[in-house]
Amino acid sequence: MDTIELIKTSDANLATTLLTLGFTIEGTDTTANKTTFYFIQNDQLTQSIDRYWRGELLVDPKSFGAYRREIMTRIHAQNTQELQ
Repeated sequence: MDTIELIKTSDANLATTLLTLGFTIEGTDTTANKTTFYFIQNDQLTQSIDRYWRGELLVDPKSFGAYRREIMTRIHAQNTQELQ
């Protein structure tokens, strides 16, 4: 059985960019008011992350805004669950 490798990030802007590029969040984890987002690792994802850090990516601003709201909703929901 193959093991699925995950890449994790707590950078909301990176997670938003990856969603805008078509990648899927596979899971989230919140500890100490910090949300971590998990993506399945593959070459395309790794290249996109490298291009993000080099400032080489362009994304549609309306899509980015919509996904940013989704990310913030997930963060808020996770933080609210922690308080209960």
